[in-house]
Amino acid sequence: MQENKAVKIKSKSLVERIIIVLIITIIASFSYLLAGLYLKFGISYDIYSFLSLQLILFALFQAIAELKIKYALIFLLISYALGLLFEIIGTNTGIPFGKYVYSDLLGPKILNVPFSVPFVWFVIIYLSFSITIKIAYYNKLAFVFLASLGVVGWDLFIDPMFVSYGYWKWLSNNIPMLSGIPITNFVGWYIVALTILSIFSLFLKKAEKNFEFRYSKYAYIIYIVLIIDGILANIKLNNFGSMTIGVLVSSFFIIYSYFLSKFKYQ
Repeated sequence: MQENKAVKIKSKSLVERIIIVLIITIIASFSYLLAGLYLKFGISYDIYSFLSLQLILFALFQAIAELKIKYALIFLLISYALGLLFEIIGTNTGIPFGKYVYSDLLGPKILNVPFSVPFVWFVIIYLSFSITIKIAYYNKLAFVFLASLGVVGWDLFIDPMFVSYGYWKWLSNNIPMLSGIPITNFVGWYIVALTILSIFSLFLKKAEKNFEFRYSKYAYIIYIVLIIDGILANIKLNNFGSMTIGVLVSSFFIIYSYFLSKFKYQ
């Protein structure tokens, strides 16, 4: 019994060390990207692939630390499958985001959607889930709506950035725009996040016993790093409209989530 307990503690320690190393490398990668943007030296597109891999690994190990392997993989499967489904519908019909097309910069595609894109849904939705995980334990309805808002808060930065970088372009006409992005896109992001989180919440009763609240601090760090990167990049790219709203939405999400987690549900 003591040996099994020692193995579990050692395993937790290893996962946490991996998470910390990934945080350090993610911050270093973002620093390099921002330096290239501001100092105007050439940046290989490979760094974006490397950063994406780091973020995917971080979200996966964060999920393993908090939910254990079984439910971490369930979360990954649900978010990837539904993310891919909504992206296929979106690129082929314009619903619910608006009409858009991906360039070839993101690699091989299935039905017009790069294989790598659904992993983005996993990363940002899991970050928002991790930040609100304690709320989920007490109030699943508040958790779903608030976590979905956190996802949209991040997209308000990322969509204008990556359109500027040439990863995709919008074809929507006669739709109100914000920094070159259709308003419908942000509504669509909320709907997709809400759907994924609502479906995963069906597993929460069984997963609750595995919750490890103390790891949420790492999700806060990466989410805030993403927002800081989004602010600095969008200032340089002159995307002030979406950036301003993104600051307001993401700040509300972070502060209110922290308040609920630390004070209301003690």
